[in-house]
Amino acid sequence: MNKLILILSLLVTGCTINSKSNTEDTRPEMRELMIGKFYGEHTLSNGNYRPWIMERYRNGKYKATFREYDDKNSFKDKVEVGVWGVSHPVYFSIYLAEIEGEEAYQSNLESPYNYDAYEIIELNNTLLKYKSFASKNIYTIKKVPNEFAFPVKK
Repeated sequence: MNKLILILSLLVTGCTINSKSNTEDTRPEMRELMIGKFYGEHTLSNGNYRPWIMERYRNGKYKATFREYDDKNSFKDKVEVGVWGVSHPVYFSIYLAEIEGEEAYQSNLESPYNYDAYEIIELNNTLLKYKSFASKNIYTIKKVPNEFAFPVKK
C-alpha cells in the first residue's frame, strides 16, 4: 500500500529524480518514468543536425529512429533496436540490430561499441537528462505523445 501511495504521489506531483540526491532504491519508479516515447536533438561533430525518437517498451526492448540531415536538408533515417534497463543511477542499452525496410541486420555482440551506459542526471515525467560514460556527452530528451512524429525541418 505504501508503494502505491508513493508511485501515485510521484506521478501526480511530477517527481524529479536526480542521480546525486537519492540513496533509496528508486529503480521501479525510474523504470516507469523511462517507458514511452521521447524526442531529442543533437548536432554531430560534422555539423549535421540529428533529431531522434527513442521508444522504450515495458518488456525491456527499445526502438531508436535517428534522422540525419545533411547541408542540403535531405535526410536519411536509421532505425536500431535493442534492449534497455536502469539500475540507479545508470541507464544502459544494448544495440542488437539495425532495421532497413523489411530487413534486420544483427549487430556484432562481440563489439564493445554496441553496449552503452549513461549516468542519469535528471528524470521526471517530462524529460530525461543523461550523460554518456564513454563520450561524456550530455543528452536531454523530452517525453512526447505516442502519436508524435518528426517535425518538418524548415
